[in-house]
Amino acid sequence: MTGHTGAVVSVVFSPDGLRLASASEDKTVKVWDAATGRMRSTLQGHTEAVTNVVFSPDGKRLATAGGLTPTEVKIWDATNGLELRTLKGHATLISSMAFRPDGEQLATASYDMTVKLWDTTSGQETHSLIGHSGAVMGMAYRPDGQRLASSGVDMKVKEWDSATGQLCRTVQSLVGGSLTFSPDGKRLAVSPNGGAIEIRDNPPDQPAVSHTGHTGMVTSVAFSPNGKLIASASTDQTVKLWNATTGQEIRTLKGHAGPIHNVVFNSDGTSLVSAAAQSVLPGAVKVWDANSGQDARTLEIHPTLVVAISEDGTRIASPNLALFGSVPPGKEVTLKMWDATSGQELFALKGHSGPISSIELSRDGKWMVSVGGNLQKPGEIKVWETSRSQQTRQFETPTPGSTKVAISPDGKRLAASNPDRTVKVWDTSNGQELVTFKGHAYQATSMAFSPDGKWLASASGVLAALPGEIKLWDATTGQEKLTLKGHRFGVTCLTFSSDGQRLASASSDETVKVWDTTTGRELLMLGTPVQ
Repeated sequence: MTGHTGAVVSVVFSPDGLRLASASEDKTVKVWDAATGRMRSTLQGHTEAVTNVVFSPDGKRLATAGGLTPTEVKIWDATNGLELRTLKGHATLISSMAFRPDGEQLATASYDMTVKLWDTTSGQETHSLIGHSGAVMGMAYRPDGQRLASSGVDMKVKEWDSATGQLCRTVQSLVGGSLTFSPDGKRLAVSPNGGAIEIRDNPPDQPAVSHTGHTGMVTSVAFSPNGKLIASASTDQTVKLWNATTGQEIRTLKGHAGPIHNVVFNSDGTSLVSAAAQSVLPGAVKVWDANSGQDARTLEIHPTLVVAISEDGTRIASPNLALFGSVPPGKEVTLKMWDATSGQELFALKGHSGPISSIELSRDGKWMVSVGGNLQKPGEIKVWETSRSQQTRQFETPTPGSTKVAISPDGKRLAASNPDRTVKVWDTSNGQELVTFKGHAYQATSMAFSPDGKWLASASGVLAALPGEIKLWDATTGQEKLTLKGHRFGVTCLTFSSDGQRLASASSDETVKVWDTTTGRELLMLGTPVQ
């Protein structure tokens, strides 16, 4: 079949199999006779490339999606090609569309992290389903039409009530992508583009469970200086404040437009500093009033996926090139430091041969450690003295790919995780390896020194698949003191209370746990763990 003047990006058969519809970058949709290949009609009306097309269950209507920013959906009469209505509401590219089996509702999923439900008769948006912390890549109605499942790059599958838009359940997935139900609705298959398929049982309907806490991976956690409050940050774009004694949620701070990677209290506990980072859009650092939760000021930083805040909340560090790979021609890796109060850029540091994957600031902000490199030097670790804006030490790790680092409160020791499942500690003054910790089943995903520097906590676990495990070590001898288990999935962040008697852990299971560092007893769980 020929006729389009641009690439064809979506093709679908009609329910009876007699027609074929194709969507193209030439801004049109064409309907074909599936048996003869004859073109029946051309639907024109989109002003940008058409990326999706789907027939209604009775085959009488077509829905098409086109454009990037903004994007729009059009519903057409599939028989005569007349445009019936245009639906607008998504902020960016639509990844998936589906009619409910009765044809009275259309669901659209988007890279803007939402699913929208539309009345196909009136064209009105009836519900916007918010809960994913990344682009929604797949979506499907259960055969009875009562439930709708969505899958995102956050590795979550969410099931919604199609009538009310209420979230019914969230389950962790090993993959994120397109979805399809079995004909009896009892199983659900999830598959990324070109990847393995995960098939999981879909349990029978149950009343929606009340969910407390975050709805995305918890990425950072911090104690207030007096130990009475806990702040947590998440990919759900919120910061939450909790009572550190009772575990009660006090308030939710909203305002970030992207996943939040870090949160800390300032030195007197009167304000909070949080940082959200994105690879394309500018990142943002917000300073909040800890008592009222009001957004006091916002600092915009360059687009990045790596950002660090000193534990006293006064300084922010971020590279212009993050994660791993090669440096684009004409670009140089630069590590910048800002004053969190004024937003003033303090200095820029250069020296890494490739993108930076991790940054850690000492408790007082005087020392900084950065991990970067390229294919030739994947384990390049640099120690910087921030007061003099200069590098003091560089380590080339024997095991490539060290990804997480921690620096002791006095800046004299550096801990780094390795893919061989060890944690190594070095003397930052002379580069001598002091001790190696062995015992984790997987590479450590987070580490933290106690305030007095006597203990090192490290955590491991596959973030979205296997339970997290925390170990507490004697930082001098390497002797294991405690092993803490309880998180359903990997641990993303560890932090000690100022007196060192409690340890807080954040996890991709959407919870924060607080532990007694003497006994290893779990004191609190903040939030509801993902199932």
